[in-house]
Amino acid sequence: MRCAQIVLLLCVAAATVPGGWGFTHPDEYQRLVAFRDKYKTAGPHWEAALSSWTCPTPANNSKGSDCDPCGEGWWGNWEHISCRSTNTLFRDDHVPGDGYVTNVHFSLTGVEGTPPREICDFVHVKEWDFKVCNLEGNLPTYLGGNLSCLPVLEEWDFSRNHMTGPIPESTGTIPRLVRLKMQGNHLTGSMPESMGGLKALEWIRIFDNELEGSFPDSYKNVNGRMTQLAIGGNKFEGTLYNFANVRAQNANLTYLPNMCGMIPVGIQFANGYDLGGSPGLGLPCPEEVAGGWPLPSSA
Repeated sequence: MRCAQIVLLLCVAAATVPGGWGFTHPDEYQRLVAFRDKYKTAGPHWEAALSSWTCPTPANNSKGSDCDPCGEGWWGNWEHISCRSTNTLFRDDHVPGDGYVTNVHFSLTGVEGTPPREICDFVHVKEWDFKVCNLEGNLPTYLGGNLSCLPVLEEWDFSRNHMTGPIPESTGTIPRLVRLKMQGNHLTGSMPESMGGLKALEWIRIFDNELEGSFPDSYKNVNGRMTQLAIGGNKFEGTLYNFANVRAQNANLTYLPNMCGMIPVGIQFANGYDLGGSPGLGLPCPEEVAGGWPLPSSA
């Protein structure tokens, strides 16, 4: 009789503890609920984006629980999250995962305000994607280094928002960062010297901002296999010589009126290569001419 009572209690627990017996780790479930409860009143776009964060979840993607935010599919039962494998790089992800959020993808939702620092509670996140929203303020400085916020982040996409200020120097200490996508904001200042040490970095997509200065010498050490080098529409100065070892698949070098100098060969043959609005690129810089480098013949 005693054993039967214990079994019955376990069954009741499995049926009544939401998230505890599905594909969502119970601790992660509690973190998701806390995130939802804080941001569902943060603005109308947040309210709409979080409207699916309810229970019960679809039975065909929930296991052993009627409230399973993660589910076993590529995307979670609760929109804008995914819980894929935690022990792989994102290009090798598989499902079902380990019950932890790995992708946060609120793109095109229009959510407003400053970036939610509570994202740090989800330590397995590899992708932080809020493109085409209404985020504002400065980019977070709490990523990378010895900080515990998103230690395995591989993609950071805040493109097409209203972010201001510089790209933080701490960006160069996000050890697994592969894709930096910040185009279409109002970013200012110079490029972080520390980013030259990011050996995994394959995407630098920062066009259509107000960034300035020259690329530091540390960028001679960037990953030579660059998927995207998209820097157009900024106020950069100097040359591209520090990218001499890069072989880019795609490049955006338009509307860089303050830059000059010859174009590294590995960039010249990239898809989308165009120097429109960049009259000095492809020609020696004035100081090079003054040093004896002849201009191309007009004949």
